Amino acid sequence: MILDESTIKRFIRQEITRSLNVILTASAGDNSEVETETIENLYPGSPSIPKRPVMHPYGFVSRAPSKTLSVVARHGADASNRMVLGHRDKDRPTDLNEGEAIIYAADGNQIKLGDGVTASNDSGSFKLDADGNWIYEAGSTTAKFTSDGKFSVTNAMGELLTVLYTLFDEVQKATVPTMMGPQTLIMPLFATEFTKLESFKE
Repeated sequence: MILDESTIKRFIRQEITRSLNVILTASAGDNSEVETETIENLYPGSPSIPKRPVMHPYGFVSRAPSKTLSVVARHGADASNRMVLGHRDKDRPTDLNEGEAIIYAADGNQIKLGDGVTASNDSGSFKLDADGNWIYEAGSTTAKFTSDGKFSVTNAMGELLTVLYTLFDEVQKATVPTMMGPQTLIMPLFATEFTKLESFKE
């Protein structure tokens, strides 16, 4: 069988087309259905490709924020037949030691799996250590729940006392409605009880 030049060129063009642009980067669009995602900016001037399948790792499902960098693969000959393999988030946590893993969300909440389990957000962290103790840390305050049922609190800088003092002070100055009109809520033991609190450091 003798092939003419145009047939050979067509075959070559088909093979090149099949080989090129298998995996590209794009931007995440609407993914309100979780199982699908609209692909944006696949290449300059490209239209959106709506509701393409998203490949989630087994046991984990996520929804990327809009415009997150997506990794997109083509399946088959049609250029619009795409699927989202994953995302590359520039704001992802990077402070991992060897062998650690982090589950995180855009609001700053994290769960780290490494030397124990640590759940954290902007306020503080809650950690399960290697001995089975739960430890909560926020600023200079540390609360510990031991595996044998004991509880302890350390508040080195006294923020806890400041909060309690403010609370008691507000209650002492508060008024309550009575038949005679608003009356001051008096706490005669306030000073004595606060003196006890000041000794509460640990």
